Amino acid sequence: MFARPSAILRALFSGSDRSVTSKPKRPRQSSAHAFGLEAMESRQLFNSDLAISWDLDNFRFPAVIVPGDRFNPDGGSTRIETPLLVLNNGPLSANGTVNIEFYLSTDTNLSPGTDTLLRRYTGEPLFLNRFTGDPDDIGVFSPDMLVPADTAPGTYFLIARLVASNNNILDTNPSNNIAVSANAVNVQRRFGSFSGRNNVTMTLLDPEGTRVSFAMSGGGFGDVTTSPDGFSVTLTGSGNASIVQVTNTGGDGRYDFVGVAVNGSIGTFSAPNARLRGPLTATTGFGNITLGDVLGPRTITVPNTSTSPSFNFNNVTNLIIDSAVGITSVTARSWDDTDSTRDIIAAPFLEALTFISGNLDLDLRLSGRSGGSLPTLGPVNINGVIKQALWLVNGSVTSINAFATTVNFFANIKGNISSISTVQTLRAKIAARSIGTITSGRDILASRIYSGADLGDDARFGGTGANADTFNPGSITSIIVARNTANTIIGAGFDPVDAVPRNGNDRILGGTTSRIGAITVGNISGLQSRFLAGAYDGPITFGGVNIDWRSSSRFELSTTGPRVGSFSVIRSSTGTGQSVADITITLDSTSVMSFASILTGTLRITGPGGFDAIASLTSKSFAPSSNSAAATAVFRVLLADTAVIPLPGQYDIAITTNTAADDRGNFAIPGIFGNFNVA
Repeated sequence: MFARPSAILRALFSGSDRSVTSKPKRPRQSSAHAFGLEAMESRQLFNSDLAISWDLDNFRFPAVIVPGDRFNPDGGSTRIETPLLVLNNGPLSANGTVNIEFYLSTDTNLSPGTDTLLRRYTGEPLFLNRFTGDPDDIGVFSPDMLVPADTAPGTYFLIARLVASNNNILDTNPSNNIAVSANAVNVQRRFGSFSGRNNVTMTLLDPEGTRVSFAMSGGGFGDVTTSPDGFSVTLTGSGNASIVQVTNTGGDGRYDFVGVAVNGSIGTFSAPNARLRGPLTATTGFGNITLGDVLGPRTITVPNTSTSPSFNFNNVTNLIIDSAVGITSVTARSWDDTDSTRDIIAAPFLEALTFISGNLDLDLRLSGRSGGSLPTLGPVNINGVIKQALWLVNGSVTSINAFATTVNFFANIKGNISSISTVQTLRAKIAARSIGTITSGRDILASRIYSGADLGDDARFGGTGANADTFNPGSITSIIVARNTANTIIGAGFDPVDAVPRNGNDRILGGTTSRIGAITVGNISGLQSRFLAGAYDGPITFGGVNIDWRSSSRFELSTTGPRVGSFSVIRSSTGTGQSVADITITLDSTSVMSFASILTGTLRITGPGGFDAIASLTSKSFAPSSNSAAATAVFRVLLADTAVIPLPGQYDIAITTNTAADDRGNFAIPGIFGNFNVA
């Protein structure tokens, strides 16, 4: 606004010449009406000669101005102010109203049709006596106006024009009603600190009529170029303390960035309603970055000289973040991958991943952080669905929380996970060194969750090289499912041996060190669901009914029953000269082996020349308890009688049908499981 409600115009000169030997002092400011208007007399034509010039003693016009700059008579020492001196050179007083116009012109000639109008003041009341040399007869007008947002870059002169607006003032000499600045000014699309100005704000107009304001503090400046597709922003001289804030009003409430280039680093770049349609780059590093939608395909590369950045987006499509340093946080509303290249965040670590409401379609590859005990992946909170994802984390994970997940969610965690939870159905393939709680507010369906497993870079069973699997003992603190489980395996220390679960040769590594704590399934655990461990530490309830793990098929390692975990053969001769083979076998089960089912007749040996014999049980050892599932038995088979040499060749060892059962009645897999040779 004005230095006062409008400005005061008082008499300045007498005659046609400005006949003062020194510059009159600036008139005293007044809180009265705009020009200290006195009562209008009866309609009388006043013969006057109004003239204007710049008040150079108070003229503050920088060498560079920008769209959105304000000419402000009420500002501080850094303000732009271009006051006009108005005088009456005519023989009579001027009493009426005038119009005052301010323009930016590419030359010193006023062309109202083509010059840029800054502001037009209409009907400003004026009372100016004939100038007699009294400085208080000077009229001063200080405009409050803005450089239009659509002003093109270039070199401009500032031009003011005064025009009498009613018949009460008869201005006999309009030739001196125009004032032109002595020097031209550069209009640049620049913001920040430059050309002796600090923290300059600039406002531009996008094609949809949105007014976009750019502000920068903390050092450096930004240049903006425009195109039909949006704004291109380049920052120069910025550092980690520099803050860029972009706000908007009007139009459709959004605007487009076709590129943002940081020549150096940036502490904060906040443009929450910007749509990023082009590259975002920094030569030194990023700080806190806030944008609206990100429309790819795009790649944001964070250099190794950067501090740990954070990224806050609205809706993201087809974006890769490749960071040489750890990332503090990534927040988005949703993330969709619609092209043939997988979207990924690659970094040493990511301290927080948050999705406000939408779905996630994003891979993670976190190489790990050195030193200390901090997690490689901090809290993950997805208030939508994890639709498709491959997460490879070299280290621990604080927690994974999602509204729901799909069968296309794969995660291989080389450290621990404190918790996995979903509000609705959990469907996933997750492997980790150890797992805390697993919780689903609805169901766990078609899932494979393994503690103690490292499934390689494909997070799937099988594979070689980087995709090779390794298995170790593991633990799960607790499992809570509000409704049902179906077609799911949750295992601690579970090893499928040949990458094919439930084909009869699966095993639990670590024995009773591989444990699962309390298990609660609110309704039904389907027949194909398995909870596999060497020991179970807490209460187990299905549909509110307490379950003994020894008597439920959901805790069987394999539906085909016990198997031979190991065997050995020792050949010898008896005192009567008979040739015998003593065969020691270990039978494993996730349940407890039935001691009574291990009898003579369990093993059959076949060999050369039609050899076929049943081995006799000579000993068995088993200490029944909730923590013991294996039984060891020794069998002897007669290979040749007195003075007869056994036929040379391979002898096969087989389990016979319906023998060696566990306490649930599951018999060992019949058929050949090993062999030995006679030379």
